[in-house]
Amino acid sequence: MKKGIVISGFSGIGKTTLAQKYKNVIDLDSAEFVYDDSNMLHIPFEQRKGEKRNPNPNWPMNYIKAIKEAIQNYDLILVWDREDIINEYLKNQIDFSLCYPAKDDLPYYIKRFQSRGNTEKYIQMKINQYDN
Repeated sequence: MKKGIVISGFSGIGKTTLAQKYKNVIDLDSAEFVYDDSNMLHIPFEQRKGEKRNPNPNWPMNYIKAIKEAIQNYDLILVWDREDIINEYLKNQIDFSLCYPAKDDLPYYIKRFQSRGNTEKYIQMKINQYDN
């Protein structure tokens, strides 16, 4: 039975880029599971982050289910790093590793967020969450 490795990583570390480069890697961006964006499809995905969005009533179990399915089908599963969902990984016995940049590198990540079109509100939220 195949068992992929789950990496819970900070925003901007390259999860999406890695998943686009290799077919045995999947980036399970949590926003697709946390929110119901059906009324925002005209807004680019990265620009939706930090905006007021409708919650998905199936969260977080829809995400946990997707991770468990991906573990069976991919070598590497890249997932969200927020404290509340990390607690769900633990409750659901999902083994994972955390991947974070050094705090001194945060100015570089601010530039990455800006270049990919994230809002200033989102950028500040991510930087403020770093220590958590």
